[in-house]
Amino acid sequence: MKKRILIFISILFIFAASLFSLELGLIAGSITKPSEAIYGISACSGIIIPLLKFEVEYYNLADRKFEALTAGVKLRKRFRKFAPYGVVGVGSEFDNLTFNFDEYETFFFVGGGIHLYIGGFLSLRADIRFLNFSDTNKTRLSVGAFFHL
Repeated sequence: MKKRILIFISILFIFAASLFSLELGLIAGSITKPSEAIYGISACSGIIIPLLKFEVEYYNLADRKFEALTAGVKLRKRFRKFAPYGVVGVGSEFDNLTFNFDEYETFFFVGGGIHLYIGGFLSLRADIRFLNFSDTNKTRLSVGAFFHL
């Protein structure tokens, strides 16, 4: 019983420690091969280790039915109004979100960008990511507007 209580308190502590640095944003940009417009949402939350954040993004192509879901780790340091960062992670492309994982195409990505803070709770982001698929490579350029809690 004590072990369960300790685990529960630890989970609450980790959640509470990361809650103060929650980011939510809308992104738009383009992806190569072929070059197409994308739009989506992004969420990021800090953890106990300073400068380290977990990020989840969902985006789709504007011209055809195609979606992607990514998860990554972001290393970011804020210098007053600017916050440069690097990011690395994994993602999947799919036509329909199903549990048939054979239809998903998995990729790894690495990239970086910068947040420009406008006030205390709002920032604009410019981002470049290099997506490495098993058979090809793509580049994603995006911009976004983010709300910071």
